[in-house]
Amino acid sequence: MGSFKAILYPYVEGHNGVEAKLSEDQWAQFGAAIKKLHSVDIPNALTSGTPRKTFSSKWRETVKSFLGRIENEVFEEPVAVKMVLFLKSKSSEILKLVERAEELAITIQKQPLDYVLCHADMHGWNLIVDKKVALYIVDWDTLIFAPVERGLMFVDAGIWDGGLTVSERESLFYKGYTQTKINQDVIAYYRFERIIQDIGDYYEYIFLSDEGGEDGMRCFEALQPVFLPNGAIERACQSDKMREIL
Repeated sequence: MGSFKAILYPYVEGHNGVEAKLSEDQWAQFGAAIKKLHSVDIPNALTSGTPRKTFSSKWRETVKSFLGRIENEVFEEPVAVKMVLFLKSKSSEILKLVERAEELAITIQKQPLDYVLCHADMHGWNLIVDKKVALYIVDWDTLIFAPVERGLMFVDAGIWDGGLTVSERESLFYKGYTQTKINQDVIAYYRFERIIQDIGDYYEYIFLSDEGGEDGMRCFEALQPVFLPNGAIERACQSDKMREIL
């Protein structure tokens, strides 16, 4: 398949973790599964092609470039027009996110960090609950060696509503994962960087591909909650403030 690789596994009939809302027991199972992944010792022969986190500025540069572009260009496709108007209204806020992510990237690269195997997209859409209420994790093409916070940042990132309060989700997840020391610099960085990457992804999908219509509108609609109260940006900023407290 050239540069592509395929993953084959049985089809799981059920609902994702956003639709199904994980039970208290499933939140603990989720934590235990991620702990097992972070602790597993896999032979180098199997992980030699697995990427290693480098704190690249790729998405930060992409978003800064795009914000400059929309100030001068005229767009005609309806979804693109909506996206441009929305992002122009949020431009100052987005640039602050980019600046903070850059500062944190510099800070954490000076720190000694342990790398573990992480599922790099561990949100509710990649959890599947089947008809027998068994819990599955999918989308394993995102594996990466990174600090443990790369896999933990999703638990309370404001990316999806888990049906419980923030404190309830954290308590149940870490009941399964067991308590671990969190580097607040790193988890704040990852939460800022994830928002920036999502903005960059949506930009490329709407403006640099042939896609549009309903799919483009779904991208536009998915981006808006990020800026709402208790959304991903607010949660990332709260993580950043925790650094000052601790």
